[in-house]
Amino acid sequence: MNTFDPKNWLARHTGVDNYDIETLAHVLWFTLIWNRFELKICDRSASMDVIDSKVAAENDAERLHWDDFENFWRAFQKEVETVDDLHYYLLSDPRPNSRPNDTEQRRVDELIPMLQKKQLPDVVDGVKAMLFIAYRVRNNFFHGEKCVNSLSAQRPLFEILNEMLAKIIDAFSRQN
Repeated sequence: MNTFDPKNWLARHTGVDNYDIETLAHVLWFTLIWNRFELKICDRSASMDVIDSKVAAENDAERLHWDDFENFWRAFQKEVETVDDLHYYLLSDPRPNSRPNDTEQRRVDELIPMLQKKQLPDVVDGVKAMLFIAYRVRNNFFHGEKCVNSLSAQRPLFEILNEMLAKIIDAFSRQN
């Protein structure tokens, strides 16, 4: 069993053999941090409904502040400045005949103008939007839709997501 070479196996199945170890580390960190997020914040069952309710509860408890999250919002804005097709970027699913569900489509339709504006959205909307991006990356990654050929180009996204999720876990876990 100790002769398995995951890099060679992936090269045979994806055609990619030049994985950047630093990028893979960020992907690994994302999987582990998302695991903590889903366990600690979403009670082991992440969905956008659960995430929305957790964000609303944090806001109701007056524990949700832009000071904690504005830098992540600005980083997302900077990250998407060069993206030609934000719908594809946010909903990417290369499976033939695949369509996002109506809820996901509506969220993306609301998110794109928020990301393109220079002013900050309401903190609740902004945190929900950022968590939607993280949730889509998680879904794309774990359901076979995250393109491994472009992981190096996605490294900045994973860097933002990792720090943001850690900050959200910390912020949502503290009590007044």
